[in-house]
Amino acid sequence: NSFLINNYYTMISRSIFLLLTLIISVLSAAAQVPITIKNNWMYVDASFSYGGKDIPISALIDTGASVCIMDSIFATDSCNIKIEKSNAVIGNTNGKKVVSFKFNLDSINLGGHKYYDVCCYIVNLSGMFAQYAPKFIIGGDVLKRDYWEFDLGKFSMIQRTIIPQNIQYQLHWKNHEDYSSAFLNAIIFQGKIAGQKTKILFDTGSRTNKIPRSFGVMPTKIETQEVANIAEALRKETRGVCENIPVVMKDWDFTLDFVVSEEKIPRLNIDFLKGKSFILSYKQKSLYVLC
Repeated sequence: NSFLINNYYTMISRSIFLLLTLIISVLSAAAQVPITIKNNWMYVDASFSYGGKDIPISALIDTGASVCIMDSIFATDSCNIKIEKSNAVIGNTNGKKVVSFKFNLDSINLGGHKYYDVCCYIVNLSGMFAQYAPKFIIGGDVLKRDYWEFDLGKFSMIQRTIIPQNIQYQLHWKNHEDYSSAFLNAIIFQGKIAGQKTKILFDTGSRTNKIPRSFGVMPTKIETQEVANIAEALRKETRGVCENIPVVMKDWDFTLDFVVSEEKIPRLNIDFLKGKSFILSYKQKSLYVLC
């Protein structure tokens, strides 16, 4: 009898364990959002609510944007949002200003999590980026509200409640609270590029890595590239490219290709994180690269 009872409880325990594993697996799968890489930008499916309507969007994840931004043509033609006369000014990361229309979305749904009363700026993205224009940009104002893990090996995004233990590198950053010159919700690392100590802007909305001309690094090749930002329309520029430049951030070193720019500090996009899984924590001002 004791043998049968023990077997019974063993079977019950295994069944409970399998059930819990299945539940956790289902919940995890439901919370994962696929990432699509397009033009070296990260896009995820999301939705927003405004005026009683839920509108699905493919949103660009942009750590170089302080707030959410919506394309003006998409806003009027697809969302029937009435744009009154411009009531705000927004700048690019170089400080150039453009007029815009500021309003609040009722909510944004990202990865099954709703964020209410979200500030959004309507800007003529189509006029600036032409065929490359994103319809919607999710900036730091939303990203800072939770821990978000971006797996660029499996191309998925998931919201985390805690920081896991399997941390390979922790890169601490500073922002507008530390530097008066930094824009709201900026991510600015400290490190070395080409042997020079420097601030480094982390901007997932940048298609290239950029190194200031003042660093004196000689290009290894010349390319004609299409460039644009929210203040300057799409155009072709001939740019110098510096290949295999050493980068050191804390105890992590690697090499990257950079475009020579007139900007004051270097800029990194997602290139150095490709194939890796990382977590953004605006609360701890840290980027965690996982093992």
